[in-house]
Amino acid sequence: MGISTILSMGIKTNPIPASMLVFFEFDSHRIQTLEAQRLFEWLDDNGNRNAQLYILEAHADNTGPTEYNDALKLKRAETVKDFLMRQGISGRKIVIRPESEIQEQTKPDFLYRRVRIILQ
Repeated sequence: MGISTILSMGIKTNPIPASMLVFFEFDSHRIQTLEAQRLFEWLDDNGNRNAQLYILEAHADNTGPTEYNDALKLKRAETVKDFLMRQGISGRKIVIRPESEIQEQTKPDFLYRRVRIILQ
């Protein structure tokens, strides 16, 4: 399952207005076209380009070694940071916060392959 499955299942991807979930494919840190489109739209909504701080919570599923997943989380967060900076958001406003792995994941793996952007 991947990003298109998330949208086709009707899973809400923005749990609160001041945040955004960016999903990634398995073993990838590239932002897919559909996710980039969603991110553009989200940035244009409700002044999301004008936040004081963008916290990037980086996640990975628990497939593979912890060290590998930690590196992948950072790559995903850096990719989102680069995307935001290309949209004119200052890198000084962006904080990366890798999250620890959840050992017993209860949702499908693809839901853990994400970066959550939190506005403050």
